[in-house]
Amino acid sequence: VYSKEQRTKAMELYQELESVVAVIQHLEYPSRQALYRWIAENKMPPKAKALRKRINNPYKMLCVF
Repeated sequence: VYSKEQRTKAMELYQELESVVAVIQHLEYPSRQALYRWIAENKMPPKAKALRKRINNPYKMLCVF
């Protein structure tokens, strides 16, 4: 587990170097998978709840008992 300071430092260095390999070689942390995950989290805005479409099924309405 990495501290917020370590994560921030890695992300700042990534923005400067724009290379995952260079960041890991320079800092000697994190793993490639962790750094790629952090990059994805920073580039993607928080997910909004998807709107659900209401579908009326005309066949279901015909089958009323």
